[in-house]
Amino acid sequence: MSENTCVIKRLRGLLKKLKYSEKLREKLKCCCATVEVEILSPTIDIATRWNSSYEMIKLALRMKPALKLLCKLNPDLNKFCLQESEWQLLEGILKYLRYFKTLSLTLSGEKYITIPMVVVGFNMLLDKLQDGINIFDQKIRKSGVEIQIKNALEAATEKILKHYSKFNWMYCAVLLLDPRFKLETFQLTAWGKEMVNESLKKFENIYKESYYKTSTNVTEMFQDDDLSCNQDTPDEDDDDDDLKINSLFRKRNTASVSLNNATNSWRSEIDKYFLLERATEDVDIGQWWKNHENIFPNLSRMAKDLFSIQATSVPAERLFSRAGLIIRKHRNRLTNESAKNLICLNSWMTCNLSDAIIKELNSI
Repeated sequence: MSENTCVIKRLRGLLKKLKYSEKLREKLKCCCATVEVEILSPTIDIATRWNSSYEMIKLALRMKPALKLLCKLNPDLNKFCLQESEWQLLEGILKYLRYFKTLSLTLSGEKYITIPMVVVGFNMLLDKLQDGINIFDQKIRKSGVEIQIKNALEAATEKILKHYSKFNWMYCAVLLLDPRFKLETFQLTAWGKEMVNESLKKFENIYKESYYKTSTNVTEMFQDDDLSCNQDTPDEDDDDDDLKINSLFRKRNTASVSLNNATNSWRSEIDKYFLLERATEDVDIGQWWKNHENIFPNLSRMAKDLFSIQATSVPAERLFSRAGLIIRKHRNRLTNESAKNLICLNSWMTCNLSDAIIKELNSI
């Protein structure tokens, strides 16, 4: 077992003792008052959930003086007592766990399309981990804590690359179809420049073979007002406190990939789409393509197909959770039709259409 895992396991054991012992919680409350720190409810993480581990360590660090005093005053908790170097290790780990938490929350969104974020988020996360490794490698003398953090970053990088390919044609094609990203995103990052040519080639092949229809006359439907002036005001540089996945939205790179101006008929729709100014960060992607389906009918069909792919299993898990709340043991005589109707009603009343639905019901 690695040192990092051992420290987190002991911290988890301490907080579990506190959570299930009212007597120890009262003692912790007295310790918090003594050292003048805020009393917080013990939180136990789930080993496979980045978010919960981040929250558990963050809470423990906020109550660090009180937890140290509690362990000192209670011999039964000595095996859970952490040394100062171990607390420093937790502080170092917390910074990088925050990146994992941000990515996890971004990819778990319920009310927006998450699949375009996969290639951006994971590559940004890998960049953060590699930056951390490089910082430690540049130090001639490293403390024991720094060596352990560096080893943890290397292990995390290896684990991610085992399950995630930096280049995936589907993710990259979807990224090109996201009006907030398009080609400019690839030009703003080192990893993007490495994969832009292959991504664009695969994207064009899929479009040409599966979605292009020769009957479409894009030129007639395309309006001059839809063209961008190619001028964006770049944001100020963000700090390095978190994983800034949205930082790529508003920036444009003037040295974008050159486009063939519709010299080939099958490319005309793609070229004109890339000439449009990128959409703003808060745009609804599905609505954007609905609004532009008359201008880009072929690309719109492609977008609908690819954006329907879920980035994670979270939506399905949430559906099962909702079903469990509706079909409880004291409602075991619900018919299949009633259960389906209740689940649908719950979804409709909590979605973006809820106001319209309520207005329609009130008018009946």
